[in-house]
Amino acid sequence: MHDRATKEVDYAIGAGTVSVPVCRHCHGDIRRGVQDLDAVPSDTRPGEPYFLGDDKWAVTGYGALVEDLPTALFRYEQARRATTG
Repeated sequence: MHDRATKEVDYAIGAGTVSVPVCRHCHGDIRRGVQDLDAVPSDTRPGEPYFLGDDKWAVTGYGALVEDLPTALFRYEQARRATTG
């Protein structure tokens, strides 16, 4: 598990970049070159950066990638229910 995100790092996706939040420990590892952002794993999908996952916490960045977390979680659940029947 990661502690609270306190820093952001840039991650290249296609031709652009996205700033993603990381915890203090992971930020230090990335800054020192011990690991790169690709190695900051999802808690549910090991080996994949957490923010590329498809669970509700990944798509919201644990609340850091959306303005209104409760609304984003509600919309996520609505969309999930609509696609699963």
